[in-house]
Amino acid sequence: ADLGYNTENVMMCTLMSMPLLDLSSPESLSRHAQTVRNNEQLINQKMNGSPLFTEWAKGKPPYRSEAIYPVSLA
Repeated sequence: ADLGYNTENVMMCTLMSMPLLDLSSPESLSRHAQTVRNNEQLINQKMNGSPLFTEWAKGKPPYRSEAIYPVSLA
């Protein structure tokens, strides 16, 4: 059955990797949070303004999601 998903010309890439957090002070956590917000805004702006993409999404792909409940093969 055709579920309406476009599976042609699909590209997946990592646009932003998370640096190690410096937990030594509240200021460093605040700076990190601001950097993440700024990077997300920039990515949104550039992706929305690009003529190369008709649609895009961010987040973990479903196949990389972790199980909510432990599963055993017993």
